[in-house]
Amino acid sequence: RLDQLLGETGRSRSELRITVCPYFQPVDLDSVARYAEAGADALALLFLAADAAAVSAAFAALDPLFARATAT
Repeated sequence: RLDQLLGETGRSRSELRITVCPYFQPVDLDSVARYAEAGADALALLFLAADAAAVSAAFAALDPLFARATAT
């Protein structure tokens, strides 16, 4: 449907950058691949951290997701 709407205005999907925010939904290796297959260019993820250590741990937990996203 998106391709159709863009075509009606003389545009294409290649002109868009699609960012998805799953908000409080869990994100794992499979969901990263599914978002990419669906056409998402980026994910905006929400992390709640009580202190600096929690921030560091949250970023470390993203490493496998980054690896999967760049392999897709």
